[in-house]
This record gives sequence, C-alpha cells and structure tokens, in this order.
Amino acid sequence: MLVNGNADEVEKIILILQDNGVRKEIIEEELSAIVNGLTSEDVEAIFDDKEETRDKDIHYMNVRRYMKLKELYGRVYGKGEIEEICAQKHLSVREFISEVVTYPNAKSFSDIYYEKVMSGGGLYVGGSTDIDRDYQEEHGEELIKLSRKVARKLAQNTGFKDYAELESKSLEIILNKCGNLVYNLSNNPETLKAAIFNKTMKCMRSELQKIDMHTLSLTYAYGESNTDIRQRDIAIRDNVSEYYEDRESDSLEHKIDYEKAQFSKQETQVMKCMIKLVEEGESDNLAEKVARIIIIDEEELLLIMAGIREKMLQSRVVTVRADGKHVFTKADDDSFAL
Repeated sequence: MLVNGNADEVEKIILILQDNGVRKEIIEEELSAIVNGLTSEDVEAIFDDKEETRDKDIHYMNVRRYMKLKELYGRVYGKGEIEEICAQKHLSVREFISEVVTYPNAKSFSDIYYEKVMSGGGLYVGGSTDIDRDYQEEHGEELIKLSRKVARKLAQNTGFKDYAELESKSLEIILNKCGNLVYNLSNNPETLKAAIFNKTMKCMRSELQKIDMHTLSLTYAYGESNTDIRQRDIAIRDNVSEYYEDRESDSLEHKIDYEKAQFSKQETQVMKCMIKLVEEGESDNLAEKVARIIIIDEEELLLIMAGIREKMLQSRVVTVRADGKHVFTKADDDSFAL
C-alpha cells in the first residue's frame, strides 16, 4: 500500500479508521484518497456524532464519507433504519434523501423518494446497479424501446451512423446501470421511463465524447504576440509533474476563473479537487481519486465532467483546436480561464 504524505499523519488517520471499525480492506482501498483530501482532524470529524458541523456542505460530505467507509451503501433501507441514521448524524429524513441518496445527479426525485419512505416503502441507497432478472423479463420490450429511442435521439444529434451500435450500447447501460432507478421509482412508471431515458442519454453522450479523465490533456496557449501563438500540451498523466517542478510559482489554481466559467458549486468542487491532485503530483488514476475524495461514483463524476466541458465550450472559456484538443482561451489580463 503506497501512500504519499507525512508518515505520522498517515499513521494517525489509519488508527482513527481502525478505532471506528473500518475494515482493513476498506482502509487499504480508500487510504490514498483520504490522505490526499483530508487531515487526521477531518477524518475524526467523520465519526464525531456529538453535534452537527456548522458548515452544512461539510456535514453532508462527512455523512457520505461515513456511509462509504462503514459500507452502508448498496442496500435497501426501511423508514426505521433511515430515521436511525438520521438521528445519529443530525439529519432530517429529507436531508438524508437529498444529500445522500439522490446526490449528486438525482435530486429531482427527492420528493418521490421521501413519500415512498414515509409511506413505509424501501429505498435503495447507493450508486448504479443492474436491473434484476424478473423486471427484465417482465418489461423487456419496454426497455428495448427505450434503448431505441435513445439511439434515435443520439443519431439525430451527433450524426453517429452506426445505429445498431448506439442501440446495443444504450440497452447495455439500461440493464447494467438503471437498477437503482427501477427499484426506487417502480411506483411511478412514467417518471421511471423518463429517468432511465435521461440517465442513458447522459451516459451515452459521455461515451461518445470520449471523456476520459485518466488521459485528459490540459493545454496552455501562450506567445509574445497575436501572430506568434505557440502551444504546449500538458498531459496530466504523463508530464504534468515535471512541468510544475519547472514553474512552481505558476499555479494552475490561480489561473482558473470559476466565475467566468459559470461553474456550479459542485462543478467547482470537482475542478478544485482535480487541480489539487494534479499540483501535488497525484495525477495518475485521476478520475478514480477525485470520485473517492468527494464520494461519488466515477460514472457520476464523468457525467459532471461532461456538463463542465459543455459549459466551457458554450461560454468559450475553452476552444477546440483542429487536432481535437481543448485549449484554455487567453484572457485579457494574460491569464487563462478554465
């Protein structure tokens, strides 16, 4: 288990996790991301149930971290179990549903989920999961129709010509990633169909845009005149550490204009986390690390990144070169906005 960081601090974090009953396998799996994002005091706060953290966003994040470290995701909860967690973590049931169950990309379902729980129904808490075999057999034709609808829409919008491939991949995503929606929205069939369609569309767009955080390239454009613009590509995975050793004072974080980019709070959180890892030389397996630190599924992170990329292009914060690489647009003050 190779982890960067102060040895004493890492040891403190390990002891805190052990003292709070986190399994050895989970510690080994999560330690690198924890050390990159948290201090030992931060980790202690995850398990401190004495009072609610004053900062609501930090409190919600700590509840999600607690759920993950204690392996409480990936199962169905009844009303009593949810109320028990809420009492322990100083949350209302509505807050738990909004900030844990439907976070980050399904908050529009919070009211439906709340009504289901309060009426005695079970709620699946966790990320994407496959649709169970019984539902597939009973609703197979309907799921195929949805995959065809997604394929048609994508073909119209993207000009992608292999319709059969679009349909096949769409159906694969529906069957393997929409089980949580089926369980939680089964009593709302029209809402369920729309949810499956929208989620599949987002996943497919991410696939088609080939958003891969492991090989994402950041590009600076710089030069001495408008007619002499040279470009230097910085591939995060390969040579970003070397680049920052040469220009320690030229922090990428200080070149990002989040207001100009019009990022949401969540998008800003993702970008700040990514930049921190890059500048600390922790850029390998970047998507996995960012997802672990902010406690979301990697596929959810890629959906957020799809939205960020679209927003940056629409606002011309970045432009696309002829070779397909995204270039930070030069700002009037000679800095670069992301």
